[in-house]
Amino acid sequence: MPECLSNSIRIVRIYSYDDIRKAVLKSYMDRSNLPGSLLKKNKVVRTRAIYVDKLDRIFSLLASHIGICARLPKLASMHPFYAEIAMIASEGRYEELLDRCRRAIHLVTKLYREYRGRIIETEDLSEIKRLAREYVGRSLSIIKRGLRSIELLRKAIDEISKSPCISEDMTNIVICGMPQVGKSTLVSRLSTAKPETSPFPFTTKRVIMGHIDLGGRRISIIDTPGILDRPIEEMNKIELKAISAIKHLADVAIFLLDPRRGAYYLLEQQLKVLDSVEKIVGREKMLVAINKIDISSKEEIELCVSMLRKRGYETIYMISALKGDGIDELVKGIIEKLSSKLLPT
Repeated sequence: MPECLSNSIRIVRIYSYDDIRKAVLKSYMDRSNLPGSLLKKNKVVRTRAIYVDKLDRIFSLLASHIGICARLPKLASMHPFYAEIAMIASEGRYEELLDRCRRAIHLVTKLYREYRGRIIETEDLSEIKRLAREYVGRSLSIIKRGLRSIELLRKAIDEISKSPCISEDMTNIVICGMPQVGKSTLVSRLSTAKPETSPFPFTTKRVIMGHIDLGGRRISIIDTPGILDRPIEEMNKIELKAISAIKHLADVAIFLLDPRRGAYYLLEQQLKVLDSVEKIVGREKMLVAINKIDISSKEEIELCVSMLRKRGYETIYMISALKGDGIDELVKGIIEKLSSKLLPT
């Protein structure tokens, strides 16, 4: 199986303009090691060889440093989840930033060929040196313009590299809901993943993946950041990562609710988020679980069940992700939900 993008992209380094400028100026100042045969030539030939060597070194450096971002994959070639993560992190400018890099390397290449040819043709020592300095200055000017806002591209690469390893043939169960309903605790209970848990909202800041073996097949269990009750256009980048995972990864979405009156968010707010998630994935992919039954009253649980029934949910799982209560029944529900399409009979 080919290496997934989140793994392969980790080795990519996006250089800043300052990094490149320092490297170029150092290369320009470095001494050229000419073959012995050239050292015996006249001054013009030696000087020309020195500055052609400088141009060659600088162009090679620029091609490697800028070429890295110019060779990054386009959105269309990525898994849709990665593509959306890249757009979120780059504030919608991923393709624009790639085009800037490609344009910069094209211009620098064109400039290199022009100035190298001009240096080779001239017999004037001062002109050779002037042309070399001019090439460096013009190239750095092109790079500075081309790498404007490059930090956004670096953020996109960083977010993809820290995302789970996704492939088209994976079966994914996405755990979702508002902050503090126990998503990370359930992922820890079901899978190999051990996400951080905390009494504070938005502890989970990115999508985290673990695995479980069900029906003879390895299934991914995906923890997502909490989603608040608000329109997508008002969501922060953390929430948008959760939406992306739900939209592009979920073969089954398990929505968790905390029924307690003292929960971090009101039950009515949680149910509005449930409605939003259902619109994204469709009810046929959803399982609904009431969590924290070990610390909830009978009345709180009954009210939550009643409100879910009014929304047409007949099968409702009662669990304590912390204690493990009801987990076996939830796993059976997952297998049943997946069995007709994904798991061997």
